[in-house]
Amino acid sequence: MCAGAIFQARIDTVVWGAPNKLLGADGSWIRLFPDGGENVSEASDIPPAPVHPFHPKIKIRRGVLATECADVMQQFFQLRRRKKKEDLPVVTRRHHPSKLLNKLHDIFH
Repeated sequence: MCAGAIFQARIDTVVWGAPNKLLGADGSWIRLFPDGGENVSEASDIPPAPVHPFHPKIKIRRGVLATECADVMQQFFQLRRRKKKEDLPVVTRRHHPSKLLNKLHDIFH
């Protein structure tokens, strides 16, 4: 979705640090942005995408401060998971705002 929005908005330069190996659209299991030109890339086994016909001059800078960005992302999600565990109330039964959803939940669980 982000890559599509970047192409449609005709953003000239994209800079990212840490790749998302599972879901990222530029360097995970797919590469949607082209290589070449002024693009600075980290090594990858994934072949580059073809030049986009409507936005051929996009510049991509991959892996900028990759280690630092990965550390920030890991810390963020660790904190988020820890906070989520602290905030979870102990619930034995789900309570939906709708009685119909309560009944459906009880039927299937």
